[in-house]
Amino acid sequence: MTPPPATRLHTGLPTKAIAEQLASKGVNLTEVRRAIPPECLKPTPWRAWLTLARVSLLAAACLAILVVLPLDPGWALLWEIPALVVMWFVYGSVLVGYFLIGHDAEHHAFSRRGWVNRLVGTLCLSPLFNAPRVWKLTHDHHHRHTQLKGQDVDWAANLVTREEFGALTWRRDFAVKLGYALPFGIFFWIGRNTVRRAVAVRGMLGEERYAQERWGLLLSSALMLACSLSIYALIYWQWGLWPLLKLHAIPLAFSGIIGSILVTIGHASEQSLLYEEKSWSPTRAQVASSYNYRLPGWYEWLVLNINIHLPHHVCTTIPWYRLKQANAALHEAFPDYCQEMPLTWSEMAWIRTTPFLRHDVELGLYEIESDSGRAAA
Repeated sequence: MTPPPATRLHTGLPTKAIAEQLASKGVNLTEVRRAIPPECLKPTPWRAWLTLARVSLLAAACLAILVVLPLDPGWALLWEIPALVVMWFVYGSVLVGYFLIGHDAEHHAFSRRGWVNRLVGTLCLSPLFNAPRVWKLTHDHHHRHTQLKGQDVDWAANLVTREEFGALTWRRDFAVKLGYALPFGIFFWIGRNTVRRAVAVRGMLGEERYAQERWGLLLSSALMLACSLSIYALIYWQWGLWPLLKLHAIPLAFSGIIGSILVTIGHASEQSLLYEEKSWSPTRAQVASSYNYRLPGWYEWLVLNINIHLPHHVCTTIPWYRLKQANAALHEAFPDYCQEMPLTWSEMAWIRTTPFLRHDVELGLYEIESDSGRAAA
């Protein structure tokens, strides 16, 4: 069975109905995983290495075009600037592919050999300012606490109810208040939380685990800084500031923005739920609170299906090239539980103003207020 086409408006029941059915019917994550064909659950080495080669060739082609693309004063800027922006977007998307390869490797979905996964993860993530060990541990925390209020570190970490917001102060809760005051304030939180992951890793792990991981985290961070800063220093030393910005810094910024948005929307919708400890379960978190946002086929190929998020949360060892196959199997086995929609402005318009949460005390859930307005500063 092929996945539903990207033009279809929605599939699946509303998120809250799915969460309630999963609980009432006692569906567990193991049962959901059984619907995925076994060949989807392990890497195919030749496909993994072919992907790395393909992404590397695309990156080289983008760099070659950027090198020859001029930026001269005069009327030529009318086409040169748009051409540069398009190439930065395309190259940034290709770099998202590198991130996905590193992501697969850290989930043991690139190779069946542990040392190969560690090597590939380091080589793909470090140039993108991601310390592999830090990223892995904080990302694992996200998978273990998806949409658990007060624990998950991603987009919804700073959402509050109106009552909670009333008790906040600018001095003590500046980041939360600013996210509500700014238009598209959720994206401010996304950028902040990307940096905060590295700072918050100690609190996530706890003192005992952090003591065990400390030197590995420091080494991973040192390797990342050495790799990233060496790239910057080499380009600047050889060619100067503008080539550094043109060939690396700006495309990397595009990559960070594109990747953050595509990763975030895997759990973000106007129907999103956050859970209290008593109502949270792995099945509710990974199935009811994970979404597929469909993009044009060529772009999904370019970013290695990062937007097919539901099967990844059902089983983290599915390689990128098996996500659509796994997604089709889940749709066939659990059509009511698989939420999928096209990525359109109308679908995401709710994110213009940061929403408040509505607390359902009886069910132990937090819902998005669909009528949330911009909070007064």
